[in-house]
Amino acid sequence: MPPYRILVVDDSAFMRKVVSDIVNNDETLTVVGTACNGAEALEAVKLLRPDAVTMDLEMPVMTGLEALPMLMKEAPTPVIMLSSSTVEGAAATIQALELGAFDFVPKPSGPNSSDLGRLQESLAATLRAAVAFHRKETVSRLQPTPLPSPAPSTLPSPAPLRPKPPEPPAWRGVAPPAPPPKQPAATKPAVLKPPARPAAPAPVKPAASAPAAPSAKPVGKPAERLKPSAPEAPPPAKQRPKPPVAVWNRVVAIGTSTGGPRALQQVLTRLPEHFPAPVLVVQHMPAGFTRSLAQRLNTLCAIEVTEAEDGMELRPGAAYIAPGGLHMTLRKEGGAYRIRLNEDPPRSGHRPSVDTLFESLALTPELDRTAVLMTGMGSDGAKGMKALYDQGVRRTIAEDASSCIVYGMPRAAVELGCVAKTVPLESIADQIRKEVEQAEEV
Repeated sequence: MPPYRILVVDDSAFMRKVVSDIVNNDETLTVVGTACNGAEALEAVKLLRPDAVTMDLEMPVMTGLEALPMLMKEAPTPVIMLSSSTVEGAAATIQALELGAFDFVPKPSGPNSSDLGRLQESLAATLRAAVAFHRKETVSRLQPTPLPSPAPSTLPSPAPLRPKPPEPPAWRGVAPPAPPPKQPAATKPAVLKPPARPAAPAPVKPAASAPAAPSAKPVGKPAERLKPSAPEAPPPAKQRPKPPVAVWNRVVAIGTSTGGPRALQQVLTRLPEHFPAPVLVVQHMPAGFTRSLAQRLNTLCAIEVTEAEDGMELRPGAAYIAPGGLHMTLRKEGGAYRIRLNEDPPRSGHRPSVDTLFESLALTPELDRTAVLMTGMGSDGAKGMKALYDQGVRRTIAEDASSCIVYGMPRAAVELGCVAKTVPLESIADQIRKEVEQAEEV
C-alpha cells in the first residue's frame, strides 16, 4: 500500500523542516509538498490532492483559521492544526475544530523544546487516523441510501479524468495527479426571514412632564459605537441562578480523546439545565486548551460547563472538565463529594487519564454511577470501566464504531466485556438521561 501523501503548511522554515522530517521518518507517510500560508495551501491542495494536511494557525497573507473553512468547502481534506498553548492559540484551536479540523497537536515552543518529542509521538498517529477516517467516510457516503442526506456532502468524489495540471505556483511540491473536474457547488438552502415589522406610529407627546423623544442618532462617539468586540476574548461565563444544594446520589463520567470536542458538544448540549447528576469529563488535551474548551461548551449548553479546580464540590446540573496536564479524581470528604487533582505520572501516555477517573469512582459504591467511553485512540478508560463493571456497575456505555472518529477506546472496553450498552453518538445523550432517570431516587 502506498504511503499517505501529506502537505505541510507553515510560515516557519524551521517548522516545515521539523514536521516534514517527522512525516518522512514514518514509512506509512510521505510529504508531497509544503506551503507558507493559507492561500498557498488552498492552491497546493487542489493540485497535489494530498491525503491530509498539517496547518499552522498563525501565518501571513492568510491564516490557517481563514483557510480552513475555504478548504472544507472547495476541497475537503483532513486537516491537523499545529496550535500554540497561548490563550489566543487555544481559543483559535477550539474554533478550528468546530470549522472542520480533524484534530490538533501542540506546536513546539522552539528548536530545543521537549515538546518536539511529544510532537513526534502524536503527529504521525494522528495523521494516520485522519486519513483512515476520511477514507472510511468517503466509502460510506458512496453507498446507496434510501433517502438523500439533508446536508450536502463534505467529501470529494473520485475523479476518473486527470487532465494536465496547470503551472505550479510558488510553493514547493512533487508533481502530483491533477485535480478532479470541478463539481457544481451545493446550494445552501435559503433562510427565510420574517418580514420587517412596520414601525409603530409615534405617540402623542404629552405635556412638559413627559421626557423628550430620543434623538434619531445615538449619543456617543461614532468610533465607540461601531467598535466591535475583540473576537479572541473568551466568552463571559453564563450567569445562572445557583440552585439550592440538593441531596443527590448519581454521577456521570465521560472519557474521550481524538474527535472528542465535537462529540462532547453533541452530548452535553442535549442534557437539560436541571440534569439531576454532576458530569465528570476527561478529554485528552494538553494544558491550556481545556479551559477554552470548557468556556466554549458553557456558551452552548443548558448545563453549566467549567474547567475543574481542586477541591470543587460537585453539584447536579454541572459538567467538570479535567484540566490538561492533571489527573482528576472524585473523593468524598466530610459528607461532600469533591474533585481532587494531582500530577501523578501519566497513564498510557495520558494525563488526565480516564482510567484514573473511573477507578476513583469505584471508591464511591454508594453512588449510582454511569460511565461512558467515546471516540479516541488507544485504550485509556477500558481498565477503569472494567473495575466498575466487576464491582457490579451496569450503567456502562460505549460509542458505536459507526460514529467514532477513532474506534479505539470504546473497542478496548468492548473487548474487555465491560460494556452494557453500545450506541451511536447521536443516541448517547438520550441513553445517559435514561440511565440516570432509572437510578434509584434518594
